[in-house]
Amino acid sequence: METERNKQRHREERRKKRQRTFRNFKRSLTTTWQAFTGFVKNISLGLLMVIGVGMVAGAILLANALTDQSTAVLVAAVGSVLGTAVFAFTLPAVIRTKSKEAVYRTEQQMEEKLALNEEIKSLRQVEEDQLEEIITLEKEKGRLQAELEKQKRMHIEIDNIQPVERVSFLEVHSIVTDVLLKELDSIPPDGVRKGVEQEFLGVLDARFKANLGVDMKKVGLRINDSGQIVISGIRSEFQGFYVENEDWKLYEIREKKWGGLLGQGPSKRIIQGDERLAELTIEQRSSLMDRISMGVDFSYLDESIRKLTMEYLAVLLSPLNREILFIEDQQQPTLQLGDFLGMHNAQVDEQMAQLQARLSEVEQRLLEGGEEFNDS
Repeated sequence: METERNKQRHREERRKKRQRTFRNFKRSLTTTWQAFTGFVKNISLGLLMVIGVGMVAGAILLANALTDQSTAVLVAAVGSVLGTAVFAFTLPAVIRTKSKEAVYRTEQQMEEKLALNEEIKSLRQVEEDQLEEIITLEKEKGRLQAELEKQKRMHIEIDNIQPVERVSFLEVHSIVTDVLLKELDSIPPDGVRKGVEQEFLGVLDARFKANLGVDMKKVGLRINDSGQIVISGIRSEFQGFYVENEDWKLYEIREKKWGGLLGQGPSKRIIQGDERLAELTIEQRSSLMDRISMGVDFSYLDESIRKLTMEYLAVLLSPLNREILFIEDQQQPTLQLGDFLGMHNAQVDEQMAQLQARLSEVEQRLLEGGEEFNDS
């Protein structure tokens, strides 16, 4: 639009310049013709006046040459009358011619002055148009530069985001007390023989640090018809643990005897130095670690992790200047975070390229407009 307007202005300037050239040529031609006809007319009138004076002078000279006095007087009188008449009739014509020439020159001067005023007015209008266009272009340049800066801020560096798949938001310090009662042997009473039962009892306190967060690969993003960023698939998950301390409160093998004919009733004792203790404690600890790695019940923290994730994504996506809508489930196709940001950055880069091209065009036109303004 601006380019077409600029071309139209240049065409108008060229048209006015041709008109001024034609008008100046026409004025010059008219002035030359008027000068030529005036010169011829002045020569003719001048000759008539000379003839009139010559007739008077010739009549006087001829009268002086005649011997007859009456004839001489008659010749002198007739010649003087005729010469004076010619001179008298020619003189007003000369005066009128001079007056017309003076009036014509005055009219020409006035026309030239009016034409000069019109040309000055036209040049001033051209300067005002050029100045207005320069001001408009300067405003557009400022707007384009501001828009470019805005687009630069909307560009998100994703090199450090894409490799991150699992983001931890909470670090929980917890303790688990594991109690294991395991039957090892059981022999029922048989006649006089007592029954024997052996069992293992282990009590282990494990203090550990667990990480809770969200798997970003499972989070889906898309833009709906209203221009909002729709985010779904935020699920908290157990992301690993580190055992800080283990404390065995109790680990022992107990033996119980009952029934039979020997003895005075049931008896209990702790078997000291049983070789099976090492294997049993290792087994209990291993089972506890497996259960912890599968995730302790931290469901009471799910809502906190969800809110932290929403805040994290809101800050991360804030340069996009879009409203964010969080939902539970998504039925439509979505993109992972890295792919979504990559698509956004591609759109930003394209917009920046268009803005930069327009800015270069405006700067070039400002340069040309400044040169034209200085020349004028």
